[in-house]
Amino acid sequence: MSVRSAVGAILLVFILAGTALAASHQYYLPYYTGLGGKWTGVALRNCSATASANTTVTVYRTDGSVIATHPNVLLSPSGQKAFMAGGDVAAEGWIKVVSDQSLTGLSFVANETNPLLMFDIALISELSMLLHIPHVAQSGTAPVWDTTIMLCNPNTSQASVTLRYVDEDGTVTRTATRTIPALGSGKYPLADILQGDTCTRGSVAVESNVGVAGFALYENTSDPGHMSYAGIAAAKPGTDLLHTYSLPRFDTTGGKWTGVALRNASTTTAASVTLTVFKESGGLPAEVKTISIPPSGQWVDMVGRGITNTGWIRILSSTPITGLCFIARTTPDDLMYDIALISETSTSLCVPHVAQSASAPV
Repeated sequence: MSVRSAVGAILLVFILAGTALAASHQYYLPYYTGLGGKWTGVALRNCSATASANTTVTVYRTDGSVIATHPNVLLSPSGQKAFMAGGDVAAEGWIKVVSDQSLTGLSFVANETNPLLMFDIALISELSMLLHIPHVAQSGTAPVWDTTIMLCNPNTSQASVTLRYVDEDGTVTRTATRTIPALGSGKYPLADILQGDTCTRGSVAVESNVGVAGFALYENTSDPGHMSYAGIAAAKPGTDLLHTYSLPRFDTTGGKWTGVALRNASTTTAASVTLTVFKESGGLPAEVKTISIPPSGQWVDMVGRGITNTGWIRILSSTPITGLCFIARTTPDDLMYDIALISETSTSLCVPHVAQSASAPV
């Protein structure tokens, strides 16, 4: 090989490497739908304050075929765009986002007809072969709860997935195995996994032979007069040494209540947990709970009974845990939202989508 050829080859390698690096940020949204009067929107925010983000959004069907591609989504430095994804195609699937800059963002899945409800899914930046859905419920009598698990497989080979329902004592009572096509996705009602059983608490462990991303919808809309419609992140169990977590909102004002669900990620060691509720005004703790969670087990309870205030919650654990809090109201309508455990504090945060309007839609 001549010197010129060698230099040309080296330059080509660097150019190709640079191209690969430029598109190295990949994100996943494990559920998309355009079926039955529903729509899916995507909001993306560029984390770079100096460079534009060249972004491509691809919507896939459950079988791995492409529904739609949104190329050349250009986000200005620190800029944001929000748009409907997938066009008018009546299908279900998942969404992949590729960008040459780091992004934050989420998707919204909403009903166009009553009940006018919406849930959101935060961008997922990492695939995992083990995921925990830290709280589920499935009941056929009041209060009625339904849980549906959504998983996507962004790999070029099919995924063999095992879903295990684990009760609060850490015992696996039901197991189901499913196959997800390459670049495909699946939607799995907890009712099918439980095979006729019911539960008001517990968790689901998802194990896969390849990395997947997941999410669960937790709702009671099939029960007349109830409209709780909350998304639960499928979390990768942590291996960190410092098991300190935060829930930035606690609210028991105006007829609201706050509940917390915690799932022990350790399969061998019980978790010793201290849960502390702080008022928004600071000062001494408003409530302290000491909790023991068995290996793979779960704890669920209301917090702040007898307290009418707002604030936040700190959780210290002897083992890694996953979990969330629910904040709900019972009047005038039964509505709920949830917050996943946050394991890391930061001096810089970005809320990727906001809206404030005085006229319809408010």
